[in-house]
Amino acid sequence: MTTHSPAFVNILGAEGIVVVQKIDGATRVTQRSSAKLALHCANTGAPQAQANNILPFYAAAATSDIMSGLFARKVVLVEGPTEALALPAYCQQVGLDFTKEGIAVIPVHGVGNLAKWWRFFTAYGIPTYVTFDNDAEKGDDRQGFKRKDVLGALGVDSKIMEYLMSKDDWIVGAKCSVFGNDFETALRALFGGAYRDLEQEASKSGLDKRSKPLIARYVAQNMGMPLESPAYEKFRDFSKRIRALSL
Repeated sequence: MTTHSPAFVNILGAEGIVVVQKIDGATRVTQRSSAKLALHCANTGAPQAQANNILPFYAAAATSDIMSGLFARKVVLVEGPTEALALPAYCQQVGLDFTKEGIAVIPVHGVGNLAKWWRFFTAYGIPTYVTFDNDAEKGDDRQGFKRKDVLGALGVDSKIMEYLMSKDDWIVGAKCSVFGNDFETALRALFGGAYRDLEQEASKSGLDKRSKPLIARYVAQNMGMPLESPAYEKFRDFSKRIRALSL
């Protein structure tokens, strides 16, 4: 059966999942047994991965939204829905249409899940970009183990790891992007008063202040700053990195 619907994807039947891609005019077929998936995970920093536990591990956390990444040309992993709603709007303004380019932006519900799903999608030959922020220091990643897990999977060396995890502004790299303290704080610093004004405007228009993802999308869609500004230059760099992304 050939499908474009994640509803038909069952990770427990991994050997029946075959990803077919057209790359530079050639067809590439990728199929992973539980043993091959576990080996890929182990080789990228998850030594506990074994053929007998890898499929239940992924199946327990899989959702239709996450599985939609198997049908994408590229995947951008984000921590939550705020980035998932806002980033495509900013990138579209600087010329990168995620939908047209077949790029899936997938919220994985926390920094601790980024490495897991990066390993999964790259095992199937899907170029995957990662974003996270450093506010995890205030939450459940005070020691930085979860951020080190994803950076280690990406092959980032220890010195650059410490640098990225110490930053409080937006850093855009070839394989990952770090939003400093958190996404909203980074963008407020980038756009200045215009960002705060639009946040207030969104609240006055009826959006609840607790609806952070919807407010962030409203700001992204209504930002009137000139596209030649340094703020949008940052998004051009971000978009360029995603375009250039490969395995």
